[in-house]
Amino acid sequence: MGDSPNFVEKMPRISYGPQAKNRTKQLLTALLDYANDELDCDEIALERLQREIKTDWKDERQLIVQTKLRFLEALIKLTGNALTVPQIKEALNRLTDFLEILEDHRPVRRGSETWHFTLKFWHKRRDRTAILHQFNQEWEQRRPQKSKQVAGDQKLFKKLENSQDYCVQEDVNNEDCNSWLKYCRESLQTQQIERLTTNPLTVSDGVKFELQEVYIPLGLVKWRSQNKLQSDQSCEFNDAEDIETQDIINPELFLQQLLTSKDPQRLAIIGEPGSGKTTVLQRIANELLEHNFFPIWISLADLQGETLEQYLLKDWLKAATRKVIISPERQQEFAELFQQKRVWLLLDAIDEMGIESSVALSSVARQLRGWIADANIILTCRINLWEMGKNPLEDFVTYRNLSFCDHDSKSLNQIEQFIKKWFQHQPQLGAHLFTELEKPERQRIQDTVKNPLCLALLCRIWTVMQGSFPSTKTALYNQFVKTLYEWKQDRFPTTLAQRQRLNQVLGKLALNAFSQVEMKFRFSQSFIETVLDTDEINLFSFALQLGWLHPVGISATTGERIYGFYHSTFQEYFAAQAITNWKFFLDKVDSHYHIFANQWQEIILLWLGRLDLENSEKEEFIQALVNFDDDCGQFYQYQAYCLAASGLSEFSEFSQADQIIGQLIHWCYGEFNPTQQKWLTFPAPILERARIALFSTDRPRVIKQLEKHIQSLNHSRICWLIAYSLGKNFARGNKVAENTLIKLLETAPDEITKMEIACSLGQVSISHPLAIKTLTEILHSASQDSLRRKAAYRLGKIDPENTTAINTLVYLIQSPSTPQKIRSRVIKDLSQIEPEHSLFKTQFILNPGQTKSTHLQTQKPQKNPDKALIILKQKLATTPKIKSQRKYAISLLKLQPGYPKAISVLIKSLQIPEQTQRTYRTTIEALKLGLLEEQLPFIVTSLKEYAIAVNQGNRSPQALEIYKLLWYAAQQMSYADFYAAWHQV
Repeated sequence: MGDSPNFVEKMPRISYGPQAKNRTKQLLTALLDYANDELDCDEIALERLQREIKTDWKDERQLIVQTKLRFLEALIKLTGNALTVPQIKEALNRLTDFLEILEDHRPVRRGSETWHFTLKFWHKRRDRTAILHQFNQEWEQRRPQKSKQVAGDQKLFKKLENSQDYCVQEDVNNEDCNSWLKYCRESLQTQQIERLTTNPLTVSDGVKFELQEVYIPLGLVKWRSQNKLQSDQSCEFNDAEDIETQDIINPELFLQQLLTSKDPQRLAIIGEPGSGKTTVLQRIANELLEHNFFPIWISLADLQGETLEQYLLKDWLKAATRKVIISPERQQEFAELFQQKRVWLLLDAIDEMGIESSVALSSVARQLRGWIADANIILTCRINLWEMGKNPLEDFVTYRNLSFCDHDSKSLNQIEQFIKKWFQHQPQLGAHLFTELEKPERQRIQDTVKNPLCLALLCRIWTVMQGSFPSTKTALYNQFVKTLYEWKQDRFPTTLAQRQRLNQVLGKLALNAFSQVEMKFRFSQSFIETVLDTDEINLFSFALQLGWLHPVGISATTGERIYGFYHSTFQEYFAAQAITNWKFFLDKVDSHYHIFANQWQEIILLWLGRLDLENSEKEEFIQALVNFDDDCGQFYQYQAYCLAASGLSEFSEFSQADQIIGQLIHWCYGEFNPTQQKWLTFPAPILERARIALFSTDRPRVIKQLEKHIQSLNHSRICWLIAYSLGKNFARGNKVAENTLIKLLETAPDEITKMEIACSLGQVSISHPLAIKTLTEILHSASQDSLRRKAAYRLGKIDPENTTAINTLVYLIQSPSTPQKIRSRVIKDLSQIEPEHSLFKTQFILNPGQTKSTHLQTQKPQKNPDKALIILKQKLATTPKIKSQRKYAISLLKLQPGYPKAISVLIKSLQIPEQTQRTYRTTIEALKLGLLEEQLPFIVTSLKEYAIAVNQGNRSPQALEIYKLLWYAAQQMSYADFYAAWHQV
C-alpha cells in the first residue's frame, strides 16, 4: 500500500491548466461554428472538408459528429489555429471525462482514428456567447485545487485503469489484439473467403476471380415476413408510397452501420439459391477484418453434429492457432474476447446443416447462448426455410439480398456491369453476350440470370459455346455440366459413357443424401461406401478431379473425411436427374410428402425442366398437383396448386398453363360477389402465396393474362392495381398498363387519387409527361404542407433530379412554419430522391432514411420470472372477465410457452364474435409464439369450422384472423398430421 503514491506519480499526468483549456475550447468552438455553418474561412477547402466531417443537430443542444482525427486537425487549421492529432485526442477526452459533455458512440475506442460522438451543449446552438461563457465557468469550477491534487490524481488513475487511453494496458491489449486479428485473417484466407464461389469449377481452366474483381454490390431490403402480414391485402396492393418506401439499403451503407453501431448485432441475410448470400457475407468478413474486428466464418454444414461451442473451441481454435492441444487458459482467453463485443460470428447457410429443416433454426437458436451470445452474429439462409413457419430466430433483423435488377438503379444495368467485369479481358465477347441477352425472345433467360450464380454460369458457358442460349434454369445447368466436361477434357479425359455414368452416380449420391434426416449437404466416406456400389466408388475420384465434389473437412466424431457438392444447387440438379417417376414426389414418406417439404421444392422444379423426359410425364405430374384434394380445408391444395404454377417456369408447355395463371390472378385480386354486391378478396395467406407463385411462373404468359384480365374488368381500383403491377413488375412500360392508368387518371375523383395514379403511371412508364405534369400541378395548387410534400416526393421519385420537387422539399425543411412531424418526413423524402443534396453535408450526419438502426432491440430481463408466473397463474384462475383472462394468458405464454390453461383461454377468446380485428390479431400472434408443436393438432380440431366458413365466403375479421392461425399450423405440421387433426371428432 505504501508504494501506491509512487505508482500514481508514474502515471501520465493530466493537465487542466490554461493550455489544456485553450486547446479544448478551440476544438469545441471550431465544431460549433462548423455545424452552424458560421465558419469564416477558405470556401473551397471547407467544401472538401464537408465530405469528411459529418454533423447532425439532433436537437437545439445536441450535435452528432462523425469524422477522423486528421480531418479535425484540418478543421482547426481552417480557423487559423493549430492542434496536433494527440492534442485533439486529449481535448476530446477532456470533453468526455472532465466536462462530461461528450458521449462517445464508437464500438471500438482503443487505437481508433475514427470518432463518432454527441456533444451536449449547455445552451441552444445559436447562442455561441452563452456556450463559451458556460465553458469557462464549468472548466474553472471543475478544475481541482492544488490541495486536492493527489486525491484528484488517484480518482483519475482509477478512471485511467479502465480508460481507452491507459497506455500500458493498451500496449498489452494491442499485442493480444494483433494475435487474434492474425488468427482471424489467416483462418479466412484458409477458407478462401476472398475468392469467388464459382472458382472451384473454373480454376483448372485458368478462369478464377478474386471477389472484388467481379463483385457487384446488390442492394438489401428489410424483409417483411409473409407470416406477419397485418391485413388481408397483399403487400403489393398498398398505395404507391408504401411500395416505394420499402427502403433499399446500399450494401456499403449497410457495412458502415455495422461498423459504427455500439449495440450487439443479430442479423439474417436471406435469399434464393445462388442469389449471392455467401458473397455478401464474404464482403462483410473482409470489411470487418479491415476495421480490426474479429470475424469468424463458420459454414454450418461443417458442424456435422457438433455445437457451435464445440466447433469454436476445438476445430476453429486449433486450425487458427495451429496447435494440436488448446490449453484451458487459451480457451478462456478466446471466450473473453467475445465479451469485448468485437467478435463477429458469420454463420453461412443454415439450410445446409445436416438436420431437418424444421429443427435447423431451433438448433442454431439454442446454441446462441452463454459466452457465444456476446458475439455479433450474421447468418445466411434460404427464404423458404426462414419462412417455413414459427421461427425461433425471428428477433433477428432480417434482410433479403436483391437479385440483379430487382430494383431501379440510376447506374449502369447491373447485369451488364457483371458481364463487363467477367469479360474484362474479352470485352467484345462480353458485349456480344449482353446484346443477345437483351433481345425480347430471351425474356425467360433474362429472368433466370437475375440470379448471380446463374449469370456466372451463363458467362462461363458463353466463353466456350459463344452463342448457345439455354431456355430454362435446368437447361442452363445441363449445358454447364456438358461444358465442364469439355473444358477439362485435356486434363481429365472422359468418354461419353463415363460422363453419363458419373452423372448417374452423382445423382444417386445426391438423392440419397437428401432422403436422409442427418445427411443432406455433407456426407462421410462411410455414407458414400454404403450408398454406392464398388464400381460406382471407382468413379468417385473423377467427381473430385472435375470439381463436382470436394472435401470439406474431417468428422469430429469418426475422423472420416467429409465431402460436399461444389454448390448446393448442383446437388439439387443431380438429385432431380436421378428421379425416374413423378410419383416419387407424391409418395408418403414417414407421414411427409415431398411436394410439401421445403428442401424438395427446387428439386421438383429442376425435374420439370429436364430435357430427357417426355412431356406427357410432366403433364401428368402438374395435373396431379392441380387436382390435389387434401380433404382438410384446402390448405394443402393451395400449396400444391402454387407449386404447379411455379413449375410452369421450367415446363411452359403444360396444356392448362393459362388456366393456372388465371387462377393465380383470381386469388391475387379477388372477385365480385353478386350476392353481397361487393368485391371480395381472398385471405392474406392465399393471396400472398399466389402472388409469390405469380412472380415465379412463366412470365410471358403472366403478362398476356394480366393484359386480358385488366381489359375485362369494370372496377377502377382493381384495374389500377393490376396495371401498376403489370407495368412495373412484369413488363416495364407495358402499353396496356400505361393506357389503363391514363384513362383512370382522366376520371380520378379527387386530388389524392389523381396524385397516386400519376405516381403509378410515372413508375410504369419512366418520366411519363402526363404523370409529371399532373404531379407538378397538384404541387403548385396544394394549400396544405402534407399534400405538397406527398406530391413533391412522388414527383421526385418518377422524375429524378426534378428541381421543382427538390426545391419544394428543401423549402419545407427550412421553413419555420413546417410542423416538426412533417419536416421529419420531408427529410426522409429528400434523402431518398436526392441523397447527395448539399443540405445533408451541412446539417445531417447521415441521410435520415439511411440511419435506421439495424441492431436487435434488447428487452429488459424479467426481474423475477418465477414469482411473475405464480401471480399470473393465480390471476388467470380467479379473474372472471374474459378480457382480463386474455391479457394474463398472453403474458403467461411469454414466460411459459405451452401453458394449457392459457392456450384454452385464448382459444375461447377467439371464438367470441364481434370483437375488433386488433383483438383477434393480438390473440393469434400470442398463440403462434406460445404454442408447442404437440398442441397444434388441438388448434386445428378446435377451430377448423372457421376455415370452412372462409372457404364458403365468410370474410369477417374473426374468420380471417383464425384462418391465418390455421394456415400457420398447416405450415408447421405434416400433411398427415394435419389431416388426422382435421378429422378428429
